[in-house]
Amino acid sequence: MLFGQPTDEAAVYEAMPRAQVVFGELARLLGNADWFGGDSVSLADLMAAPHCDFFAQTPEWPALTAGRANLVNRLARAENRASLKATTWARVKEMVAAG
Repeated sequence: MLFGQPTDEAAVYEAMPRAQVVFGELARLLGNADWFGGDSVSLADLMAAPHCDFFAQTPEWPALTAGRANLVNRLARAENRASLKATTWARVKEMVAAG
């Protein structure tokens, strides 16, 4: 349960085949590079990072990243950036609660 809402497990089950296609394509596009733009972080990395961070908090993350270590490693690199540390889902929830 994220954000205090129950999970619609039927919707998750129905979406998983499409999610597998998306994660497969992301893994293919990343290939052996550190970032989607090659050797340096790009806008694509900054846009994808919060989404991957969100998925990493779900029970589906292992299934989505099985055999796709490049995506897991890219998320770890992204999470080490100061800008992403300041805007994690937990941090955003704290900022909202603080008003």
